[in-house]
Amino acid sequence: MVERIYNFLFFIFSGLCHQISERSFCSIGGYQFFVCSRDTGTYIGFLLSFIIIFLLSKFLYKDKNYINNLISNHIKIIIFLFLFYLFLFGIDGITSYLKLRETTNYIRYFTGLLMASHLGLIFKYFELSINKALYEQLDNSFNNKNSSKSDFIKFILLFNFLVLIFYLTSLYIFLPYLIYLLPLSIFFYFYKIIKLITDLIYFQVSDLNNKYLNLLPYIVFTSLAFLLIFFLFSVGYFKESSIVELYQKLIK
Repeated sequence: MVERIYNFLFFIFSGLCHQISERSFCSIGGYQFFVCSRDTGTYIGFLLSFIIIFLLSKFLYKDKNYINNLISNHIKIIIFLFLFYLFLFGIDGITSYLKLRETTNYIRYFTGLLMASHLGLIFKYFELSINKALYEQLDNSFNNKNSSKSDFIKFILLFNFLVLIFYLTSLYIFLPYLIYLLPLSIFFYFYKIIKLITDLIYFQVSDLNNKYLNLLPYIVFTSLAFLLIFFLFSVGYFKESSIVELYQKLIK
């Protein structure tokens, strides 16, 4: 049963990644991760950012809107940090593919984790903005512009410290077990993307007077999810091992 589930997930996620074994981690049982080490860091880092935000809001700041204020009021700095980590992410990939330098799975995982964790902060900002515009679920503290830069610096340093702690502990303690978290991270990643696109579309037409308009988010979300699943099945079916074979020919 476990073997069948693994084979099914490996086939589905083949539409997202080259799945080259040399560039992928393996579990304790010798199962190759569903995506490469760089993508593993990307998907898990994105989920990690939301987990960190939740934990800090729950146990440290004890105010659900405190971190929301920091993110919304200093989004430009967050975008700058994301672009910086995206640059490192790209440089590591490009220079290694061009054989200008050697990289490792641990470096690929690290750059993906840092880049995607800050991408998660940007997604959080978009969610806050859309929710405020559509549903007005947030109170006026979301618009508070008085949060200082020092507060934000403390938050972003703590955020990056926790990402680094996760990287080190996962690297030396539970890295092989991340294969169980990886499918959840991938589904969460695409759920957030589809949800954001759905809300943006709904935001554009929400002022129209139509009694069926409330069904639009569900219709759009279902349609996009179906298209994604169809794409993954199609690519997985037609790709097979072609990318791996091409890679093997290039390195010979």
